[in-house]
Order: sequence, then structure tokens, then C-alpha cells
Amino acid sequence: MAGQPTIASFFAPAPGRDHRKEAPTPTTRPSSGNAGANKAKRAVGIGIGLKAQAPSDVSGKKRKEAPKPNAKSAAGSARPAELKGFELAAEKPAPEVPKAAEVVVVEEVAEDPPKTAACKELAGKRIRVWWSAEKEWFAGTVRAASRAGDKVRVDYDDGDVEWVVLAKRKHEFVGEDPALQTDEALEEAKEKTKSRASKRRRMTLIAEDDDDDDGMEDSLSEEDLGSDSDYCGDGGEGASEDDDEDGDDDDESMEEAEPVDVDGARKQKRRAAPKKSNKGLRLGASPGTPSQPILSQQSNQTSAAVPAASSPAAHAAHAPRSPLTGREKARAAKKLAAAADGGGSGGRNFEERAHQRFKFLRPENIKDASGRRKGDPLYDASTLHIPAGWFKQEKVSPGQQQWWTFKSENFDSVLLFKMGKFYEMYEMDAHVGVEHLGLLYMKGDQPHCGFPEKAYASNAEKLARKGFKVIVVEQTETPEQLAERNRKRKKAGMGVDKVVNREKVAVLSPGTLFDYEMVRNTRGCSYIVAVAEGGDFQIGVSAVDVTTGKMILGQLADNASRSKLTTFLAAINPVEVVVPKGGGSEEDASVTEDTRAMLCRALPGAKLTELIPGDQFWAGSRALEEASGYFEGGALPETLRELRDKGAAIALSALGGIVSFLQRSLLDKAVLPVCQFEVLPEDGIPRLADDEQGARLDASALSNLEIVENAEGSKEGTLLSQLDHCVSGPGHRLLREWLLHPLRNVESIVARQRAVEELRQSGLADDFHAGLKGIPDLERSLTRMAASSVGSGRERDGVVLYEDSCGRRLRAFLATLRGFKKLQILLVRLESERRWESTLLARLLSSLEWAELESLETKFDWVKAERDGQVTPVGFPQYDDAVAKIEEVGEEVQAYLDEVWSKVRGKGTFTGEEMEVAEKTDVPTDWELTSQRKGKGAVRRYQTRELREILQRRTMAEEQKERALREYLRSLVAGFCRHHENFQRAVEVSAQIDVLCSLSMVGDGWCQPNFVQADRGTFRAKALSHPNSGADFVPNDLDLGGEKSFALLTGPNMGGKSTIMRQVCLATILAQIGAPVPARSCELTPVDAIFVRMGARDSIFTGQSTWNVELSDCNSMLQQATPHSLVVLDEFGRGTATSDGIALAAAVMRWLVNRRCLSLFSTHYHLLAQEAGEDVMLWHMACEVDEKDDVTFLYKIRQGVCPSSYGVNVARLAGLPAGVLNRASEVIKMNE
Repeated sequence: MAGQPTIASFFAPAPGRDHRKEAPTPTTRPSSGNAGANKAKRAVGIGIGLKAQAPSDVSGKKRKEAPKPNAKSAAGSARPAELKGFELAAEKPAPEVPKAAEVVVVEEVAEDPPKTAACKELAGKRIRVWWSAEKEWFAGTVRAASRAGDKVRVDYDDGDVEWVVLAKRKHEFVGEDPALQTDEALEEAKEKTKSRASKRRRMTLIAEDDDDDDGMEDSLSEEDLGSDSDYCGDGGEGASEDDDEDGDDDDESMEEAEPVDVDGARKQKRRAAPKKSNKGLRLGASPGTPSQPILSQQSNQTSAAVPAASSPAAHAAHAPRSPLTGREKARAAKKLAAAADGGGSGGRNFEERAHQRFKFLRPENIKDASGRRKGDPLYDASTLHIPAGWFKQEKVSPGQQQWWTFKSENFDSVLLFKMGKFYEMYEMDAHVGVEHLGLLYMKGDQPHCGFPEKAYASNAEKLARKGFKVIVVEQTETPEQLAERNRKRKKAGMGVDKVVNREKVAVLSPGTLFDYEMVRNTRGCSYIVAVAEGGDFQIGVSAVDVTTGKMILGQLADNASRSKLTTFLAAINPVEVVVPKGGGSEEDASVTEDTRAMLCRALPGAKLTELIPGDQFWAGSRALEEASGYFEGGALPETLRELRDKGAAIALSALGGIVSFLQRSLLDKAVLPVCQFEVLPEDGIPRLADDEQGARLDASALSNLEIVENAEGSKEGTLLSQLDHCVSGPGHRLLREWLLHPLRNVESIVARQRAVEELRQSGLADDFHAGLKGIPDLERSLTRMAASSVGSGRERDGVVLYEDSCGRRLRAFLATLRGFKKLQILLVRLESERRWESTLLARLLSSLEWAELESLETKFDWVKAERDGQVTPVGFPQYDDAVAKIEEVGEEVQAYLDEVWSKVRGKGTFTGEEMEVAEKTDVPTDWELTSQRKGKGAVRRYQTRELREILQRRTMAEEQKERALREYLRSLVAGFCRHHENFQRAVEVSAQIDVLCSLSMVGDGWCQPNFVQADRGTFRAKALSHPNSGADFVPNDLDLGGEKSFALLTGPNMGGKSTIMRQVCLATILAQIGAPVPARSCELTPVDAIFVRMGARDSIFTGQSTWNVELSDCNSMLQQATPHSLVVLDEFGRGTATSDGIALAAAVMRWLVNRRCLSLFSTHYHLLAQEAGEDVMLWHMACEVDEKDDVTFLYKIRQGVCPSSYGVNVARLAGLPAGVLNRASEVIKMNE
């Protein structure tokens, strides 16, 4: 599986950059795309819309000299800096601006150029400008010139427009060259330039639905162009305070300009745009994902970076734009389609840039935040040391500094860095996004890709399930809040911040996937287990499933082979393992190298996390101290108090590891307060209901019998797949637990049997399942509600989401309430259907309380809340105050409007934000023009200082109302969670009935086994089959136990010996979970454990040979088996020399006979039959051999010993060459 991003992968070539086939992905963040933006010093499109340092051949002075009619430089970006030792590849411009926009651009950029001699002399001339970064000439035409003639506006042949300072740029006029003046030559030059430009472009545009977009009047603003970014390239516009003089001047100009959000969003109210058509052109959508239409002229959102003030698009942002003609739309679509070809690395040398710029990331230079190198035992791979002064030296912008700060604190993770509506991935993370998510690189010299907010769940889940640790960084401040904060800082004499605040809100890994969208397709548990070790093989474990809130912890008295730990891990199958890192003190938690090797062998697919002992992997005392803070009054749950009183220090240390891990994953407050704790005894066998002890299945039994997982890691053909007719997630998980921990108490087993039989006879199982299908996974819903009540993850207060987070939270809450309501109706109806004779069913159905659910029905109208998308509070002071303020401000607005309309001749309207009047209406001088609409029905819109103040108060009141609504909803959820135990009990009851119904539906003709109590184990069955058997399966009668509890089984290869042994084991498990067994009749005594040794396998990872593994499994049996255990050994002794194998097999056989275990021992060592006494039953699998030595397998058990294994005959069936078979027969005769 994919692992953590490494330093090697950072410096290694990006996957398929040079020769990758382009496959635009719908969720890919589009690149910057406005003509002339790059040549006008626009940001590289990676951005946190900050200023970038200009290249050496394009001085920062140019930015000051460029006209700024709309003062957009603050939101725009510039070309990246030319860094020491190498030169960043210059960006070629994106597709040209449509003609209608170009006309506007010319008017605004030129700004009525003076009619000087210099201007007249240069205008109309052909010019070639040298781009040093591109190492190429680009041709165009001079359309205007400055008064002095030192600066000209060049309209390039590829559609870009740029003001060029002639003294600072290498250029040449070519107007006198006749060859260049021919139409054919001009056209050829244009096509050549456009072709070069298109190769460096990428324009995969994403059009997003926006229910609020009702109409767009004027041209697309910067926000319409989708610049929610405040991250720029290497060096930045508005970079750090240590920038050069030009950069400082740019900062000043940014402050003087009209307020513009550093994330690229304009401060003024966003204009609405019409809803887009669903008939847009679509570019190569990936299979299985919806295609995204290319953004048309009317679309309101792309992810292109905001153009700088000097770019044509920036100048046209406020100018009226004529609708595109059909021809122009087709032309634009064609250019966008062609631009999509440039989505790879575009020939950019990311490796060279990284090698030169990030010397502290070279493997020999890497240090953690404490300055420790990799060789240090306490080296913290999750942090990174960034040299002091590096930001200043490289002129890193504030936005970049913010990203690097998060990265340095989470160096072992992939950052999803939120900017506006997009999650961005930079530097080494961008390579991960391209390789594992199928994203495309953005334009620019910095590796950069991203995806929109609506694709968060799917992409974040993909990365986490591939083994990456994902850090989600969200904006916690809006541009308006940033502006307000900066105003306060200025008043206090402090400097302004140039980027919005962001916070780490979620940590995603295979075991911490928590959101409903990420786990809705999985019904199984995803355990995280922490392991600590003490002396004498004392092993502490603590495992938690964050989706259900279940935690298992205990201290195992294990052995050298770690058999109990191996069994526990095989049962829970964790996806993540947390261990203390080596190098701690003796008092700190630790794990030996042997245990580490065992963990790697037993869990090859699990993600391993190492925490520094003491600081990150806590000792038991600190674990209890930290854990107590999550419970009311600091009172520890009974389970933890029990471990504390027993002095289980190693188990509590493992608890310290898991609590610390949850804290570092930001899930502690969501999970720990609602955890259901379960203590694992020292023997490793979980206690069941009423403190009953279940039967033990060791790791080898789980694997060889394929109970819950087959050899390929899937559930196909397993015992679980045969029994699982459950329709609910809790039911599925409970059935798995039942199979892993069969009952031993006969009364409990019989209670289940009677419940299963009554459900089968009543015919209500199907009805119950039909009703349960429409109910969500309420066990996981309870945990999510607990997280919602404390504001966990992206639901944390202050997180800026463009989706309706409050509405989503309300919908989740209503879905949970409705789910429990449906469950109440279903269980009440089931209880009333009949007078249940099963004591188990009667007890389950009568144990529920629904008072709190019924109380919530009266607290608010569920139907109205779902329709309105909000809960209307009743008797909630904060909400009532906010509503009163809104009404008061509304009256104030109306009074003000009544006053101002009296001063205006003609009819005017109030849009909610602006006063709108006809274009030629005379208005008072203190009215400020804010927007206008040209053409037919032209209007102008105004505001005044007094109106803005009133509207500001209205906005504050509305925000107070929204906060009150969120707080009220949270109080409802918190009240719901206070009765968590009652709702959890309802989930447990429904899960048990779901499983019982499922067991009542198993195979026709199966029987309910009878249990007998005896001093010696017994197993008797008539016509016993395999649970997976078909109609042609040959059943067998078995009678094992009593005076003779050991059976020696011989027979030919492929004769069915292993199948018979599996049948006995599986029938025993089925019987002890209360299920029917595939037999005509069955009688047995309950066993306390099942030990299985089958097959031949080695463990290369831990250096164990096949014989070594075989002996290890056998040792586990001999050490732990009791007279009430079932032991199965398949051909033990074959992994060594025949003499040694026979000797050891005979010794093990005698040991098991003396222990009186219920045992099945298959062998090809016929000499063992001579060693068997009268206390050993001799069985063999029958077969027939004809005169041609062809073997026919009968698959029936017969008494006695098989005369031969017929290995050569079976080899003939396998098709071995005749020469080999003849020689084998000769050798057999010689040895006889």
C-alpha cells in the first residue's frame, strides 16, 4: 500500500511528468487562464493571491508604472522570482480574451494615450520582445506608447497585452522588414506563437452549481474568475516584510487600493450570475466520475488565479462586456480544449528547482523541529526544521510562510490546504495528488494541484486508504473578518496581516476516517491499536474504532511467540498500529524488536505510527490523568478504574498511546466521552454478556478455517459470508464478533437457539429485515452526533465552508432522529406481533426506553426544520435578541430610504444592498456609485456612508442570528447525546435481533445441535457437510470423543482429510454461536478453544522457515490446550527429515492423547498407526484403485488405516510425465 511521502519522493521525478498521457480529471483545480496575465507579472496560479517578486529581466518597477484603474494588484499575482542559482521557467499566457473583452481592455489600459511624436512614431510598429526565462522571442504590434516613448503597449500575436519598458527588456522593432510585413509571414508567426503558448497552457475548468446565482450583469469579477487563493509562487506579491524596495512599494500600493481580499475575493458584495446550462462542453472525464462542463461566459466560478492589475482581464473586470457571439463561444471553447493538453509538468524541471531552493530538504540536511537528525533515536519525523532566515533569504510570501509553517509541523503528512472553494496541494504534496488522485499540475514553476470543496470526501478518503496521513487545513477567517482585524491592528499601531487565519481541523488516516461520506460504504470496524510491552512478556493493548466508539484494552500474559497478541490482532484486524519509538528511558513505554517483527508479520497491510515515548506515548499515570478530563466531573469509567486498581501499568500505558494518538488526530473530544470500554483479560479471551467467557480461536484457526477472511483478504467463501444476511451495519459487526468469540455457556447458547428457531417459525425475520433496511447505521450516527455536539473537524466553529455546513449538520441530526424513530416503530411492532416464548427476544424487546426521543419530537418540528433547512428556536434568548435587532435595523433602513427617495426625482428601488435608479437620474452628491448596468434598461446603483453603516449593523445582527441558530442546534444535539446510553442500547438490541434473524435464514436442512455436559469432549454428527457445500458434496457420519478423544486420519492426497477436519471445526463454531449446523443431527460438548495447524507456509519477513512456523503453531497448542479444547493438526512433521518428522509427530500425538484433548490428526506417516494405542481411533479416507492404478476418491470416512497415500497415482492425475512416474514407482518398489 502507499505509505508516507518520503524525502526521496520529494526529490525524485514527479510521476510520468515528461511522457504522461493527459487525462483531465473533473475534480482538478483549473489553472490560471487570462490572456496576458503572466506577461503582465501575474502570479503563477498557485496562489495565495500575494505579490511575487519579479524576474530579474522584468523589474518590479514595472508594476508601479502599470496603470491600475481598478486597483487589483493586491488580489493579483506576479511572476515568480528568479532565485539564486537557477531561473524559473516563465509562464506563457493562457487563452486569449474574447474580442468583446479585448475592446474594453484597450480602452482602459490605454487611458487616452497622449498624442506625442514618440507615440505616433511607435504606434503600429511590429516588435519582438525577448523572454529570458522562456529563451524565446515573442512577436506583437505596438498599439500605444507612453508620453516619453520609453514604455509601449504590445499586443502579442497570441492574444496577450503587455506594457513593456523598453530600457529594461531586450527587444527589436521589425516593422521595416518587408518579409515580416507579408500577410503570409504574419499569419505564420501568429500561428507559431499560439502553438508554443498552447503547449504550456492548461485550462481544465470546473463549473460549480450555485443556487444563489440568479443573474449576472457586468463582466466577470475576480471572484467570478474563481480566485479564492492567497498563495503565490516563489517569492510573492505582497511578500514578506523583508522584500526589496520594489516589493515594499507594491505593498504600499496594495494598501492604498480599494479593499481586496488577500484570498482574491473582492470586499464588495458578490454579483449574482445566472445558473449555468448543463449543456456545456466537457473535456475528458475520468471513468466513474461526473464530467465537469467547461465554464462558459455565464459561469460564475472557476479556479483561475486572479489576474494582476496590469492584465487585460483585471482591467475588464468592472467594464461592461457584450455577450459572446456564437462564433466567439466556439472559438473560446476550442482554445480551452487545446489548452487542456498542457496539464502535465509542461517540461518544467521541478527536481532542479527543489534541489536548489530547498537545501534543508536534502536527506543529509533534514532535521526535526528540535534540531535532531534522522539517526537520533528521538528524531520526530512529523516535524521539520526550517532554517532561520530562509523566508527572508528566498523572499517567501506570507502565504507561503503560512503553508510552510503547517508543513513543518506535519512533515509526515499530505496537506489539503484550503483556499476559497478549493483544497490546494503544493510542492511534494502536489506530486502525491497527481500520482494518486489523478490531478493535473497547475501552471507555474512550483508543483501545484488541487480540487474543489465538493470533491473533498472522495479525494481525502482515497489518500487515507492508500496509507497517507492527511492534514486538513481550513480557513477560519473570511476576507471581511481579516479586514476588520487589520483595522483594529492598525488602530493599535500594529502591522497588518496579509493572509486569512487557517487552522488544522482534521487528521485523516486509515483508522481515523470519520465522516459519513467516507465510511458509508464500509460496514466493518477499522480499529487503531496501541501496543506496549513490559517484562516477562507482559503486553498491553488498547484498540479503538472511532466510527463506533468501541475501545478494548487489557494486559496479556503472553509467551515468547506472542500467541495471545497475535490472536487478538487477528480478531480485530486493525488498520493502524501505534507503538512507542525506540530510544526512551526505562520508565517509558517500549516494544521489543521481536514484538515489532511479529507486528509486521501479522499485520503487513496496517499503517505503523511511532510515537516518542514519554512525550507522545504516555505512561499509565499520565494516561489516566489525561483521560479523566473527558468525563463528567473527571470521574473515570469503571473499566479504567478496574485496570488502575489492578495495577495494570502496561495496559494503561497502551491507553496512553491511544489517547495521545486521538489527541494528535483531533478526535479525542469526539470519541472518548462516548467510548464503550471493554476489558480484555490476561488470557486474551474477551468476556461476553454477563461476564461470560467465550471460546478462544487463535490466529492460526481464524486463518486456516477462513472464518471472516480468506487467504486473499476478501470475504468470499468464508463462514461469515455464508451466514451474513444482516441488513444493518451494527448487525454485520456483531455477527463477526459472535463468530470470533463463540459462547461456552450452554444456557446462553440454547437461548440463542430458541430465539433463532422462533423467528424462523414465525416468519417475521423477513419483515424485520425489510423495515431495518431503511434505517442508517445508527451506531456510527451516535458517534458522529457526539462529534457534532463538540464541534469536531470541519464542523468546528469558525471554519469557512462554502457548502451549507449548518444545513448539513441539521440533515445529519434529523436523519439520526428519524432513524431512531423508525427503529422504535419497528421494535414496538415486533414486540406486539406475538407473545414471545423466547426469553432472549422478550428480554431484548422489553428493555428499551424511548422517552427522550419522544421529548425531542415536541421540542421542534422535524418536518418544518427539514423543509426550511434550520431549526427555529423557541424560548432561546440569543435568537430572540438577534431577531429583534434585525427587525429594528429593518425599520431603520426603511426610514432612511423614505427620507432619501424624497430627494430623488423618478422611481427608484432598493436591492437590499444598493439604491438603484435609472441611468440618467440626478442623485445627491453624497451618493457613491457602486455598480451599473448598461444597455436597454440601464441603471446605476449607489450607496451612502449612512446606508453602509446601517447595513453593517444589519449584517452583524444577521450573523448573531446565524450563531444563535448554530448554538441552538448544537444544544439540541448535546441534549440528545446526554442520553447516549439509552440510544446505544436500542442499537445493540436491533443488532442482536438482526443477527438472530440472519441465523434463522441459513441453509435448508440444517439442524439445531444438542449440547451435552461431560468430563471429556464429544462430537457426534450424522450426514455432516461443509457450510459452503453444494448438492454434490459427500456428507459423513462422525463419532469422536468419550473414551477415545483422539482420531488419527490417513488417506490419499486430495482424498478430503483437510476438508473433514474443517467441517468439524466449523460445525463446532456454528453450534456455539447458536446457529444451525449443516448436518442431519449433531451432538457435542462445548469447547473452550479451537487450535488449528494446517498447510505449509513460511514467513520470509521475520526469517521463519516453514518448519519453524509449523513448530511455533504446534507449541501454541501444546502450551494452551485443555481437555475441553478442539485440536486439529494436518500432516504435522512434514517440514523436516522423515525420521525427525515421524518422531516429533508421534511425541505430539501421545502428548495430546494424555491431555485428552478432542483431537484430529491427519498424517501420511503410516508408522504412527503402529504407535497408536487402544485410546486412539484410526480413520482413513476411502478410495478405489482400478487395474490401471487410477484412483477414485470416495470422500467417505472408514475405520482403520489407509494402506497407502497413493502419491504416485495422484501425481498421474496431476499430469506428471510418464518417465517421472515410472521412475517413482521403481524407487517405491526398491524401498519396499
